[in-house]
Amino acid sequence: MSEEAGLTPRRIALSAEHRGRRLDQVLAELLGVSRTRVQELIRDGGVRLDGEPAPRPSQRIEDARELEILSVPRARERRGAPAGASFEVLFEDEHLVAIDKPPGMVSHPSSVVRGSTVSELATERWGLLPSF
Repeated sequence: MSEEAGLTPRRIALSAEHRGRRLDQVLAELLGVSRTRVQELIRDGGVRLDGEPAPRPSQRIEDARELEILSVPRARERRGAPAGASFEVLFEDEHLVAIDKPPGMVSHPSSVVRGSTVSELATERWGLLPSF
């Protein structure tokens, strides 16, 4: 969202509870997105403190009274691994399986990662996995 596009920036009044905290932590909490996404937004100039561009994600909120968010970061969906990806089984018996997970393969699906994760591939191969 931007003023140029005719949309009003989102404004958030800061309170005493925000003072002394990192800007990226406060924004991640308020927006419900990851700190990585918030850090990108701040570096791209999408956040202002009392009308001035936020200098850096690690900026401590001290005397600022208002946050202005010019756009909202969206979670990027990505695939866990390419189709057909797999892992190597190093050992397997009726109680235990040891695997060699390739670098970059995500272990569990999340709100931004779906498909070909270790747990999804293991469930396909061995059925429902135990939870402890």
